[in-house]
Amino acid sequence: FFIAYSAVILSFLSGVLWGNGIDHYYHRLSRNILVLSNLFVLLAWGALLQGNTHYIAAILLLATGYAAVWYAEKLIRNVELEVDPKGYQGMRNKLTCGVILMHGLVLIA
Repeated sequence: FFIAYSAVILSFLSGVLWGNGIDHYYHRLSRNILVLSNLFVLLAWGALLQGNTHYIAAILLLATGYAAVWYAEKLIRNVELEVDPKGYQGMRNKLTCGVILMHGLVLIA
């Protein structure tokens, strides 16, 4: 259940990344962000498909996907000098760290 839930949430976050790419269509990073957002979704669903047989690999792929989405979103926000909404990046930093830690706990359990 954890892998399925994580894959769905990672897919939604990739959709947010897609929206950032669409909003910044004039920037050269836009195309890369659009491609990356689709790759992250494929990664998430690939992990879901592997979950029953390769549980550890699936959890590691999902944790890596969360870190990659966070980094890509942070990169585009830095390039575009976006600071609004205030506190957003700090919230994302904490949430992403928490999510990756939860994936680590699942691996240990």
